[in-house]
Amino acid sequence: MGDNWENDYSPKFTDWHDEQTEMKNDRINILMKELNVMKEKGQNCYELLSKVFFENHTMDQLAKVMNYTNADNAKSQSYKCRERLKKQVLESLQHGKN
Repeated sequence: MGDNWENDYSPKFTDWHDEQTEMKNDRINILMKELNVMKEKGQNCYELLSKVFFENHTMDQLAKVMNYTNADNAKSQSYKCRERLKKQVLESLQHGKN
């Protein structure tokens, strides 16, 4: 292998890395698009997920801010919203929508 390793594998690795990065960016774009769909529909899930993902609220904080009776209810609603978002993203990926 020796000195030829870099010549043999570096371009392949770079191509693979670029492809992986592009796929990751596409998925992030789809995720953000689907979050915006939630926002446009006026769903509470958008606000809840924004507080969880972007503002790093704890479940206790979320319960207070979103008027849930307790952290367990906030956690349950967070799970339902995540599942809804996951379903939307998977459908978007399957249909090739961007």
